[in-house]
Order: sequence, then C-alpha cells, then structure tokens
Amino acid sequence: MASSLTRTSRQENSALLLGGLGFLVGAAFGLILLRPHSAIFGQGSVGELGAFVALFGGGLGFLIGMLTGRQQHPWLARLSRFRRGVDIAGLAIVHGLFAFFAATAAYAVFAGAFRTLELDRYAGAFTIGLVCAICAYVSASSAASMTTESLSVLVASFLVVGALGSALSSSDPQWWLQHFSALGAAADRSGVLFNFTLILTGLV
Repeated sequence: MASSLTRTSRQENSALLLGGLGFLVGAAFGLILLRPHSAIFGQGSVGELGAFVALFGGGLGFLIGMLTGRQQHPWLARLSRFRRGVDIAGLAIVHGLFAFFAATAAYAVFAGAFRTLELDRYAGAFTIGLVCAICAYVSASSAASMTTESLSVLVASFLVVGALGSALSSSDPQWWLQHFSALGAAADRSGVLFNFTLILTGLV
C-alpha cells in the first residue's frame, strides 16, 4: 500500500514537473515567434502557434512519461523491442495530435467569444505556455496510468476524432452521399488526415 502511494506520488510529481517545463517552453516560443499583436485564431494567430506547441508538448510529455516509467507497464515488456518502439512512438503522436485538436478547438471557442480581440506578445505567450503545460501534464499522466484497456479507448477515440476532423475539413460537402471511404479518396487535407488516422491507428 505504501509503495503504491509512493509510486503514485512520484508519477504525479513527474507529470507536474513536465507541465512546468511545458509552460516555460511554450511561453518562450510565444515570446520569440509572436508578433506584437496577434489575433486569437486564424492564420498567423496565437491559436495557430499554440496548437503546434501543444502538439509538441503533448507528444513529448507522453514520450518522456512512458520512457521513464516503462517498468510500470508489464504489457509492454511482452512485445519485441521493435514493436515496443513503434507502439510508444505511435502513442506519442496520438497524444500530440489530441493536444493539437484540443488546443485548436479551445482557441476557436475563445475567438468566437471575444471577436476582434487581439493579444499582445506577452498575453499570447502566457496562453501558449498554459496550453503547453496542460497538454504535457495530461499526456504524462496518461503515460503513467496507461493500461491495455485505456489504450483501446484511446485508439478508438482517436479514430473517431480523426474521421470527424476529416469530415469537417472536407472540400466536398456531399461526401456522405457516396461512402465513408470517400473521405480518404479526397486530394485535399481531409484525405491526408483520414488516411493518416487509419494508418496510425493500425500501427498502434
């Protein structure tokens, strides 16, 4: 019982540390790359940079959390070294993409609530640091508590989110009149997203 509590406390401390580092890295990117004043969402906005920083923070947070706690995942030990590496890398990408989608959605909602508002470099950097911190913390916590059951839920959720994102970004508003695989046949970003989602889900 005591060892379990100690391990849980250590995992939480590691996740908090990664979250703190994520805030510093995200804020630094914001201070360096943002213009003096930027829109919340859209091309060249705080949200665009924040989403890509969240992708980096979420993926790296999971990767570090998984590599530092491999002994806590006996199901990984049963896999070959190559398969284990592919699974960990694929799951890191999945977490990074989840962070990207979540950050994009959050910035889009705030942009709709505060229309025409522009953030200065420091306010924008703070929001980017906060987003990166949350993504790194959540991904590291996910890595620490990863089980075969939670892995199945994660992969299924990623498949649904990826397919929905592909449908929302499709250039053909009537794709649903054909068949579901029509999303993957498109020559735009929706087709790339749909096919990438299927490939990554299959690998993991």
